[in-house]
Amino acid sequence: MKLYRWLVLGVAFGICALTGRWLNAQPFAPPRRAALEKAEGRGELARKTELLAGRATASSSAAPVGGPAPIPALASNMNLLLVGLDRRPGATRGGRPDTIIVASFSEEAGHVGLVSVPRDLYVDIPGYGSDRINATAAAAVKLEQDPAELLERVVEETLDVPIAHTIVIDLGGFERAIDAIGGVEVDVPCAIADNFIDPRQPSQRRALDIDTGRQYMNGATAAMYVRSRHGRSDWSRARRQQAVLLGIKRRLLSAEGLTRAPALLDQLVRLISTDMSRAQILGLAARMVAIEPKNIHGLVIGHRETEGLIKYGKSVLLPKPAAIRAKLDALFSAAAPGAIPEHATCPAKEVALAHVSESTAASAAKLSHESGPAPEAGPAPEAGPAPEAGAKSAPALEAQAASEAAIGAVTAVSERAGTRH
Repeated sequence: MKLYRWLVLGVAFGICALTGRWLNAQPFAPPRRAALEKAEGRGELARKTELLAGRATASSSAAPVGGPAPIPALASNMNLLLVGLDRRPGATRGGRPDTIIVASFSEEAGHVGLVSVPRDLYVDIPGYGSDRINATAAAAVKLEQDPAELLERVVEETLDVPIAHTIVIDLGGFERAIDAIGGVEVDVPCAIADNFIDPRQPSQRRALDIDTGRQYMNGATAAMYVRSRHGRSDWSRARRQQAVLLGIKRRLLSAEGLTRAPALLDQLVRLISTDMSRAQILGLAARMVAIEPKNIHGLVIGHRETEGLIKYGKSVLLPKPAAIRAKLDALFSAAAPGAIPEHATCPAKEVALAHVSESTAASAAKLSHESGPAPEAGPAPEAGPAPEAGAKSAPALEAQAASEAAIGAVTAVSERAGTRH
């Protein structure tokens, strides 16, 4: 009997040990990064916080005389960096960080805030120089560094916010992840009509038509919604990205969403890369469950926190550190993710379609220019019989055919290049 008890106890200890190893494993981490973090330990976050606090102390001349040095905004929170990589169709490596969001969890207040960083933000990339923040992936390749680590460092130094973990997701698989949980319901403040290149469609294009209110979206619709240029600014798109993230949270906490969690996890194994262990991911999920909807906030680093400039022929946004800090300090009093700013108005529903037409016309003009000058005009043709009522004249038919050919050529070039318009 004693032997049996010892056997049971041994099996229990073995199960606990295996469970501990399983929970502490980092199945989503690249091998090189996982090995480095195992060697360095996770005291890194404390080091980062001390470094940022030290930087604030060094700049305490900005504080009132005799007063305490300013503490970096969100320094005491657990901050995650969420990165969406936009890859060319068929690519499995590389990609630009097209979506950059800092998710800040306040244990004390029970709030979570989403901060969207514009991809055109002009930042200092260590060892590389100044460039748009979405150029960090290309810079990391040249510097032979880990792209996620470099972007994490740039975000920390730009926002004065210590990052605990980074989660990178392939936006190309975003559709599959949404479909895996049965779609999402998203609060849409502004109606949108747009048109996207999609080789899977017989026409090679897919239309987006979304009205205001809470709308159901499948994977393809959600992907178009977060990528649309409706509003003509990255700030509008950033708010839509936050709104979809909020919709995903609601879906996962629903009865049907919980039953689809295994399918989502199966997709995430292929789509995400992170330094978080299984235990940390489960802990993050538990935190999200405990947060009340009213305690979820979102803001975008926008035109008041940046200055638009032209640098080396590129449009960039120069950050204003004091304005960014003030906005981050007010994160947990901000509106829900995806809400449009107070006093803002919605653009016309078809404004994105106008952008598609402009892009197509510009590309057609470029193709026409590259094909060489037009042939010299020949003698005018003899007048023929008048066309029947409702029929198009020959020049009109030729113009229509030329327009359709140009659009077809632009579509083909866009598909090869992996562009969206």
